Amino acid sequence: MKLLNRQNLNTFLISLLIVSVFIPIRKVFITNSAYITGIFSDFSALSLYLSDILVFLLFFFNFRAFWGGFKQLTWPSLIITGSLFIFWLIQAVLGYHTTQYLSFYYIIRVLEILILYLTISKVSFKPFPVLSTFSIIGLLESILALSQFSIQHSLGLSFFKESLLAIDIQGVAKIVSHGTTFIRPYGTLPHPNILAAFLFTSILISVYLSFRKPTHKLLFFCAGLICSLGLLISFSRAGIITATIFGGILLITSAIKNSSVRKSILTYILLLSFGMIIFSLTIKPFLLTRATIADQAIMERTFYNHIGVRILEQHPLSGVGIGTSLLHMQQFSPIKLKPWQIQPIHNYYLLMAAESGLIVAIIFLLFILWHLKKLLQLYIKRGSMYHLMLLCILAGFCFLMLFDHYFYTIVPAQILLWLILGLALKEITEETKKASS
Repeated sequence: MKLLNRQNLNTFLISLLIVSVFIPIRKVFITNSAYITGIFSDFSALSLYLSDILVFLLFFFNFRAFWGGFKQLTWPSLIITGSLFIFWLIQAVLGYHTTQYLSFYYIIRVLEILILYLTISKVSFKPFPVLSTFSIIGLLESILALSQFSIQHSLGLSFFKESLLAIDIQGVAKIVSHGTTFIRPYGTLPHPNILAAFLFTSILISVYLSFRKPTHKLLFFCAGLICSLGLLISFSRAGIITATIFGGILLITSAIKNSSVRKSILTYILLLSFGMIIFSLTIKPFLLTRATIADQAIMERTFYNHIGVRILEQHPLSGVGIGTSLLHMQQFSPIKLKPWQIQPIHNYYLLMAAESGLIVAIIFLLFILWHLKKLLQLYIKRGSMYHLMLLCILAGFCFLMLFDHYFYTIVPAQILLWLILGLALKEITEETKKASS
C-alpha cells in the first residue's frame, strides 16, 4: 500500500508538472538584470515558476530514489553530467561581478534540470496517466491556438498566462498574407515556435497511445489530429518539418516492424494525412507566406548566429559565461543594436558554445548522442514502440535546436527537454539492470 501511495503521488506530481510546463505560471522578480538590455527581457529576468516548486516536491518525496539514480548512473552519463555542472559552476564563480548573480541563477537552473533528469529516471509512476496528460493538454492548447488565430487576438485567459495578443501590439509574432497582417497563435506559451515544439511532443505521444491503448484509440487519434492542426496553425516551419519527419519515422517504422498493427497504422496514416491535406488547403495562403528561406525571421536568425560565431572565435574555450551572452551582443555586433533587437543566438549548440566554450558544447552533444544511441539499441533489441517514440521525440528536439534557442533559454522548454531525457534514462538504466541480473 505504501508503494502504491508513493506511485500515485509521483504520477500526480509528474502530471501536474507537465500541465505547469504547458501553462507556465510564474513570479517575476523585478531586478536590474531584467532591464539590463535597455528594456524588460525574459532572458535576463529572474523568475520562480510553478514547475520549479513541483520539481522540488518530486525530489523531496523521492530523495532516496534520486540518490539511488545518481549512484547507479552508467559511467558515460555520470562523467558527462558531472563535467557539465563543474564547468558551469566554475564559470559562475569566476564571472564578472556585474553579471555573477545572473550566472548563479543559471547554475541553479542547471542544478534543477539535472535533479529532474535523475529523479524522473528512478521514481515509480504510472506511465499511462502521465503520457495522457501530454496528449490532453496538447489537445486543449491546439483548440486555444485555433481560437486565437480565428478571432485574431487573445482570449483573455491571463490567469493561465496567455500572452496578450493583438495585431497592433509590437513584438507579437505575425505573418503577412496578401498585404494583410495576421497574428500567429501562442496558446498559453511564450511564442508560437515553443507551442510547436510542445505540440510535436503531444502528437507523437498521442500516436503511441493510439496503439498502446486500443480502447482509447479514437480519443488519442482525435487528439493527435487536432494537435497536428494546432501545429500547422502555429506556422512554425521547423516544427512542421520536425513533426512530418519524425512522426513519419514513428508510424512507418512501427508498421514495418510490427505486422499485427500494420493495417491499423496504415489506416491511421491515411486518415491523418487526409485531415492534414484538407486543413492545409484551407489555410494555404497563410502557409505559403512561410514557404521561404529569405524572410525577416531567417535573416535575423542568420544575424544572431553570426554574432555567436564571432563570440566563439574570440572565446573558444571559456565562452563569455553561462546566461550572459545577451549582455555581450552589442560588443560583437557589426551594427548598433536597439534594445528590442538584443535576442539570444538562435542555435542551441552555438549558444551553448558561445556562453560556455567548445568543450562544454562537445560534452553536451556527446551526452545527447549517448541517449539517442542507447534508445536506438533498446528499440532494435526490444522492438518497443515506446522506445521508438522517445527516440523520435528526442531526435526531433535535437533537430529543432539547430533553429532556435528556447530549449536553452525558456524554463518550460528546459523542463520539457530534461523530462524526456529523464524518461529515456529510466529505460536505459532499467535495461542495464536487467542485463546485469
